[in-house]
Amino acid sequence: MSQIGYLKASKPISFFLIIGILFYVAISLLSTSIPFFWDMVEFSRISQFYYSGNFKQLIVPEIIDSGHPPLFGIYLAVCWKIFGKSLFIFHLSILPFMLGVFWQYYKLAKKWISPRSIPLALILLWIEPTYLTQCILGSMDILIVYFFLLAINSLLEKKLMLYALSLVFLSLLSLRGFLLIFPIGLYHLISHSEYKINKLFFKINRIKSGLIWPYIPALVLIIIWGTYHWHQTGWAFSPPSRWEHRSLASPERIFRNSIYIIWKMADFGRICLWVLFLFACTKKELFRKISHSWLWLFLCCLFFFFISMTPLTNPIGHRYFMIIYLLLSIEISEIIMSFSWNKSIWISSCIALLLLSGNFILYPEKFGNGWDSSLKCLPYFKLKEQMHIYIKNHDIDTHKTGSAFPLRANPSYTNLLDKSYGIGDKDSIPFQNYSYILQSNVCNLFSEKQIQLLHSKKYQELARYQSGQVYLSLYKKLE
Repeated sequence: MSQIGYLKASKPISFFLIIGILFYVAISLLSTSIPFFWDMVEFSRISQFYYSGNFKQLIVPEIIDSGHPPLFGIYLAVCWKIFGKSLFIFHLSILPFMLGVFWQYYKLAKKWISPRSIPLALILLWIEPTYLTQCILGSMDILIVYFFLLAINSLLEKKLMLYALSLVFLSLLSLRGFLLIFPIGLYHLISHSEYKINKLFFKINRIKSGLIWPYIPALVLIIIWGTYHWHQTGWAFSPPSRWEHRSLASPERIFRNSIYIIWKMADFGRICLWVLFLFACTKKELFRKISHSWLWLFLCCLFFFFISMTPLTNPIGHRYFMIIYLLLSIEISEIIMSFSWNKSIWISSCIALLLLSGNFILYPEKFGNGWDSSLKCLPYFKLKEQMHIYIKNHDIDTHKTGSAFPLRANPSYTNLLDKSYGIGDKDSIPFQNYSYILQSNVCNLFSEKQIQLLHSKKYQELARYQSGQVYLSLYKKLE
């Protein structure tokens, strides 16, 4: 490259590190009024159970017990006990891990790509749609990403004690965190093997104690948790009420799940990263730029996600693949910077534009829009507040009002309000039995038939609030 030193000279990496720290601090402070959203509402209920019960009981009530280990709920409850229960403290409790992800991501980038490519890698991290949205919402998945990256860095630096500790935290955060030990372990195994791709042959050099013992603490603790939970409740890891979502899928569903995974990995503008990566794989001079260590980890993670998710009926979310997005962003930066200066600028600009505009991709309502995984969800919170004010001012009985997730979430869990009220599940009784229906395109659970019914002469739209790509409507059933 003719200007190989341009980044070192004009924009040293330390500048980007400072900007990154300020960026995530600003995001955290600007997000402190955003309520719990999507699956985080469940963690709010769990944390409040520990908080109000002073940690006297480890097993949460059946209605909110999903079988996950309790670490995150306890962590958030402890933060509330020390600093006070508020949305402000909730978001600040996530900030250390946002900064931790940023640092671990940077350390990995230093191992795999050249210094001139690191600033671009950091920029791609900042504008990654799903990761950025999860930072704004305050997601437990940020902790999973952090301990995953910490585990990889510790493994590459041969800090086995820290590696073992990071696996323990991964396991105690959630079942998905525990399952991530398997692709990490496979990568660890491959890195201690001799391999010849042309013969598809692997040979373990020698089994070292360091290859096995770091996994024992995490495995023992998850077994202890499962055994204790089974002893207290009669089941472990998967509640009977959720077996429908965690059962084996039919061959047709397995095929559809495969399509969903590919779609969600490429969604929100990320298809440009995949196209560039696949292009690089066809060009020897570009493929040589790809770190073998990175490639093995990337393939192990891809393999794990497909074999662990396609056979099950559990819904697949964009945020499950944040590790893939971040790993891909690192190596794509090296590929881009392998071109000439002018081409690098042009490609980088196009990718940045596609990723930023990807936040506003909106599919028809019958498809999942990943509302917790792109910035288009942000107007929802103000609109919901306006709708609840309307409902209160017009004395509308919320017990006679039906809706769906996430609109049904109680404000005592989303906004941490002392006063609460419940909105009925539209599918728990016949749809037409509700006097009022609260509907939004943020709800993925309204069928086309139900939406058509709301737009018919049998219902009157009492109020509608819209901002950006989000709308909320309240309908009254006509006699």
